[in-house]
Amino acid sequence: MPGRKAKPANVITMEGNALRKSKVEIEGRTKREEAMNVVQPDKFVAPDDMQGKERDVFYETKNMLKKMSLLHNADVRLVASYARTAVMVDELWAEIDTMGLTYVDEKGVVRNNPTINEWRRTTQQLVKLGNEIGFTPSSRASLANKQFGSEKKEDTKSEWD
Repeated sequence: MPGRKAKPANVITMEGNALRKSKVEIEGRTKREEAMNVVQPDKFVAPDDMQGKERDVFYETKNMLKKMSLLHNADVRLVASYARTAVMVDELWAEIDTMGLTYVDEKGVVRNNPTINEWRRTTQQLVKLGNEIGFTPSSRASLANKQFGSEKKEDTKSEWD
């Protein structure tokens, strides 16, 4: 669907209400969004099929999101995908590290290791997933600026706002 994506009420507030929403509209949106938070963050658990390193990365990611106040139960599959992709990137790099960046084929021609392309694609996917959940430097900086901006505006609010 064309147009802007809907922004959560807390993001609208952090950005300084650039969309010019009324207080009633923002409060109503906040209540509807809170109603969607059906499950507690403590019930944010890894899927049963996740084991080993993937499970460890899942819970590490969960704890980071919890500290950043970005944890939502609807994101379980997104975090699981992030964890699986992060482990895959590490495994691909270990393979590249073992085999080297290049190899010599049967004709004696030096070729690039094909695993490098897979590693690049997987790393790009990891960055996209990380951006979605707030793990890239730019997404963290953006969130921090928005939070700092909202705190600054709270200090300067008058009783008439």
